[in-house]
Amino acid sequence: MNDMHLAHPGPRNRVFHELLDQLPDPMILIDTEGRIVDVNWACCHELGYTRHELVALRVYDVDLAINAELFAAAVDHLRETPTLVWEGLHRCKNGSTMPVEVKLRYMRLQQDYVIGIARNISERRRLERSLREETHRRQILVDQSRDGIVVMEEDGKVYEVNRAFADMLGYTQDELMKMSVRDWEHNFPQATVDDMFRTLDERGRQFETRHTRKDGSVIDVEL
Repeated sequence: MNDMHLAHPGPRNRVFHELLDQLPDPMILIDTEGRIVDVNWACCHELGYTRHELVALRVYDVDLAINAELFAAAVDHLRETPTLVWEGLHRCKNGSTMPVEVKLRYMRLQQDYVIGIARNISERRRLERSLREETHRRQILVDQSRDGIVVMEEDGKVYEVNRAFADMLGYTQDELMKMSVRDWEHNFPQATVDDMFRTLDERGRQFETRHTRKDGSVIDVEL
């Protein structure tokens, strides 16, 4: 991996480059035309290029989420606002790709540069995808349940409700999404309901009560 370290042009820049090489996140120095001027070791390591290979490229050769026009627009934006964050897609030398979160900052030195710090968000994307899939599976189970199921926030407002619960009370699911438990709880006063929510724990509670339906009729339920 030694060939991936920055080539230090002189003693004057040696400390600067050594500091950059200690940073865990890939860093790219880009001129306002999109040419890669310099990179740190983490960038070379993650993308699989040497420094000399990367400085022969433009930033949109590496980030598939942008092109020359988008980068020019980003530079114009950075001239007014010092930082910009976007989600990119970096292409490695071996042809594989990785989603990244890129933070750009405008730098005015002897000439203007853009410095980009990239963070691999593959794991975050995987977790988000897993969460979406789990949510979808849970939603199917909830929707197919013959029992009425309602998910409420701590203040009793409806967060999620299945069709069985909506049919039980005679409302649509959309109507119930704008309601709270106090709109249908018939047996207990609001203070008691609030206290139930405050004292509820993972063990849960099971009891009988009565719910008021949309048409005004009252039904007995086991909750």
